[in-house]
Amino acid sequence: MLEKQFKIYSNSIVKYSKIIILIWIIFTLLMLPFSNLLFKETSYDISSSVIPKNSMEYQASNIYAQEFPSQNSNVSANLILIENASLNDSKNIKLIWNLTNELENNSIIKKYNGNVSDILIVERNIIKEGTNYTYKIYNSTLILLKNIKNSFNILYNSTLEIKNYEIFIYNTEKNLYKNITNFVNITNKTLLLEFGLPSYYVHVFLYVYGKTKNVSISNEYALKKTINFIENNISIMKTFLISYIYNFSKIWNYSLTNVSQYLNVEEYSIGITIYNSSFSSYYINNNTLRFFDILYKYFNVTNFQNSTLILQFSLNYIINNL
Repeated sequence: MLEKQFKIYSNSIVKYSKIIILIWIIFTLLMLPFSNLLFKETSYDISSSVIPKNSMEYQASNIYAQEFPSQNSNVSANLILIENASLNDSKNIKLIWNLTNELENNSIIKKYNGNVSDILIVERNIIKEGTNYTYKIYNSTLILLKNIKNSFNILYNSTLEIKNYEIFIYNTEKNLYKNITNFVNITNKTLLLEFGLPSYYVHVFLYVYGKTKNVSISNEYALKKTINFIENNISIMKTFLISYIYNFSKIWNYSLTNVSQYLNVEEYSIGITIYNSSFSSYYINNNTLRFFDILYKYFNVTNFQNSTLILQFSLNYIINNL
């Protein structure tokens, strides 16, 4: 409904546009004689050429000129600034007079033959409102700067935390790589002891057996060579490793019925040696024996030197024990 009415109004304006413009021109001309009414309110323009005679400033200037005549009749561009002061108060009049004397006695004003005869009244509320507004803007600016500073501090602290976290990650990766490398070396060395010494024993046995076809002589010579190898080449855990090979040799000699099945016998003998009560109970507190047990469940006599498998085992073991 409103849309329809607006459409009618717009069509009418377009249709009678010339008549409407003519009416506005006539109305403006008729209102020109009343334009001076616009200057009835107080004007704050200090230029005397635009201050109307019915303004408070003009009336105050006349009163001041009558009460305090100017010493220089040729100069009338004088100024007194009164802030919310009543001209009916004798104290204010005296203050104004003193101010006038000080200004007229000023060396710079005398140089240009200047004096004071106009009064500009400025209301305190206007100054106060402007000051309060400026103060609010100042406070808002301080708050904004404070927020920016806090945001910057948060960002800076976050950057430090990220940097510290990156350093932590780097050190962790570095330590993890170092730990993995060390553990791979430990695993590899332990496998050489657990599976390598028995393999050395078996290879010596097979070599001698190929020459003599005598199982007893081959076992005796293999045991002797393996123990000599331990004493001459290994500097740690000699007692444990010699005991380990002695037990392995007994089980190997007892279990070997067919030389062609030596790999199975070797695997079996290693396992029985690790779980042999007479051997394992003696080394119950030995971490190496417990590690032998873990490795025996993951490796065998054919893959204990596989580097990829060793690395995979080391990674899984470290991850599972973090």
